[in-house]
Amino acid sequence: MEGIATILALTVLGGLFFPRLCAIAGLVYVIGREFYSMAYSSSGPNSRLIGTALVDVALMVQAGAAMWGGFQHAGGLGEVKAQLASLGMSV
Repeated sequence: MEGIATILALTVLGGLFFPRLCAIAGLVYVIGREFYSMAYSSSGPNSRLIGTALVDVALMVQAGAAMWGGFQHAGGLGEVKAQLASLGMSV
């Protein structure tokens, strides 16, 4: 349960912009944690690769959704160009 705060925060933040994607990634995270715990308890630490991969993919999707949604909400590339132009830099 060491990663529960991270996945919950990313699910909430990413879910504001991409609710279905984050719901599916949250489900993949739960399934990955279950595979991880079953493999670890039955075969030891060397057999947890599938669970780890699922958890990591779900975390990357959640983080990407949260960052991209926040970036778009802040104005996206248009706002970046406007800020650079206000500093006298051309893009």
